[in-house]
Amino acid sequence: MDLTVIADMDLRNEYVRRFHVDAGSELASSIIAADHLRSLVKDPLVEHFIVVYLDSRNRVIDSDISFAGTINRSAVYPREIVRKALDHGATALILGHNHPSGNDSFSVDDREITRRIKSACKVFEIALHDHLLLCSKDSGYQSMADAGMM
Repeated sequence: MDLTVIADMDLRNEYVRRFHVDAGSELASSIIAADHLRSLVKDPLVEHFIVVYLDSRNRVIDSDISFAGTINRSAVYPREIVRKALDHGATALILGHNHPSGNDSFSVDDREITRRIKSACKVFEIALHDHLLLCSKDSGYQSMADAGMM
């Protein structure tokens, strides 16, 4: 029996190849956005807060890990998110973060930071389309927009 050993890095590279959305592409659904966000998480044991910057036609301008933290927390600063959005010329954003702990629900802190970011964006006429939670256990996700929480 010939078993091929596949390294974790090879699996990650293949995932990124399949699901990373390039600049100029549209994120047409929350599942596509979740797959794209997951392709950016470099270490699933660390919480990452990711921002996708969109143009007026909801095409990706850029995506980046704005903040990284510990297993259960990352410091997120709304003013930095807005500053980068303005630098990119973005008219809309999608936020995402992972919970390395496996918790598959938005925390009170998650909902509060989303509210603060949305409020900061509103001043500059930047729309906040969604905030996605990447669940560790089953590669699932939660979407605030899909749940009517935006």
